[in-house]
Amino acid sequence: YTVGHSLGEYAALVASGVMSAEDAVQIVAKRGALMATAFPKGTGSMAAVLGLNEPEVKAICDKLSTADLKIEPANLNCPGQIVVSGHQSKIDELVRDGKSLGAKRVLPLNVSGPFHSSMMEVISDEFSAFLDQFEFNDAVVPVVQNT
Repeated sequence: YTVGHSLGEYAALVASGVMSAEDAVQIVAKRGALMATAFPKGTGSMAAVLGLNEPEVKAICDKLSTADLKIEPANLNCPGQIVVSGHQSKIDELVRDGKSLGAKRVLPLNVSGPFHSSMMEVISDEFSAFLDQFEFNDAVVPVVQNT
């Protein structure tokens, strides 16, 4: 089996024969460029929530989110560590109020955007069209995907 988290998933796809390393470099570069332009710097971010399970983190995200400003669970790193992604003001609120909402700790992540969140849907059509130019093979080694 191969497995990778976030960008590491591309390495897993290369190792499994799904794509060439050259194609992966082009795809990752385009992904990064699109993600960097999806939102102005400072409009979205991520934070790690420690000491709560997925339903508890989801409930906090639902409580703090509004119709226009959302946060959501993005990565289930391990039991008791869930990364949340979304609008900057709501991430800031989560970091500030996380302990009072039941978290052991909430750590802001040093990232430039709301990655792994529904906010990235604004780039999905362009990225999908870009991917259409590549040929993907069946995996010769199974890939465990994290989505």
